[in-house]
Amino acid sequence: MYIRRILGMKSILLQILPLLSMLSLEEKMLIAKELNISNDFDNSILISDAVSENREECPHCHGKHIVKWGKRSGIQRYRCRECGRTFNSLTGTTLAHLHKKSSWLRMCEAMAETLTVRETAKKLGVCVHTAFSWRHRWIKGFAAHDNDKLNEIGELDEMYFPRSFKGSVPVNRKSRHRGGCSKSASNEDQVGVLFAVDRQGHEVGAVLKDHKSASVRAVMDGRLENSCVLCLDGGSALIGYALKSGHEFKVTAPGRYVFTPDPHYHIQTVNACHSDFRTWMMKFHGVATKYLKNYVGWKRCLQTMLRDATPMAWLRNCIAPGQPVV
Repeated sequence: MYIRRILGMKSILLQILPLLSMLSLEEKMLIAKELNISNDFDNSILISDAVSENREECPHCHGKHIVKWGKRSGIQRYRCRECGRTFNSLTGTTLAHLHKKSSWLRMCEAMAETLTVRETAKKLGVCVHTAFSWRHRWIKGFAAHDNDKLNEIGELDEMYFPRSFKGSVPVNRKSRHRGGCSKSASNEDQVGVLFAVDRQGHEVGAVLKDHKSASVRAVMDGRLENSCVLCLDGGSALIGYALKSGHEFKVTAPGRYVFTPDPHYHIQTVNACHSDFRTWMMKFHGVATKYLKNYVGWKRCLQTMLRDATPMAWLRNCIAPGQPVV
């Protein structure tokens, strides 16, 4: 009787397994929760495979005819019928070829907690170099989340950081010891970071190529609704962009925080964003300019879409940026 029950359960299981591939990620996570699956490796594989179900083309030739091609290390593989090359659910993502999948969710926890590199290395049980490398893989994926559009009232302002060659040898100037400070506001000495926010919580952040209006336009084109009114602080690059964009804009007087004829128009929201970002960046004791855009994306994710998200949601959005947070 006992053997017969086991055989009956096995036959039911064989009928259920093919149906699992038809479930969404949310449904699979619900099943995993009911089964008390807590293994980080299993959860990481579950997310990567669920994301691959939405893959519609080959990452090599962009062909549409792809078929399943077995599994390796627990990850589903695929083969393109057009170019003949194989790939898996992580190919073309920031986490491709990355080992230690059982530590991925703990890495997401470290990113959500804004741990330093050494604190992250201790949490994961890896060396500092590995923790640093992983951090930049993760935040490179977060930087792709920047797809917000501003509406109604948008506030634009720049902030500046000394140009940093941390980790490398500067070619155009002498090294600054222990940070130091830049001597001028030229492109060679300072790098601008533009933040644009509206009153609904939408945010745009990017590192500017230079201090000209063309750099502002390269960041903001397509990021404003037609009815958006811009609030500026009087910077020449921002005013130049506003004039060419055709949007209505209000300029606050120097030394003030509100537009005098109508106090409803102000730049206090974006100034608070600047202050928060500068305070947050102090924890890292200086960031190389070449990595600055990644930290802007990381901070934006902390403030907006991933503020209250679970580590599994962080991982999913790192693998497939732009998908809804679960």
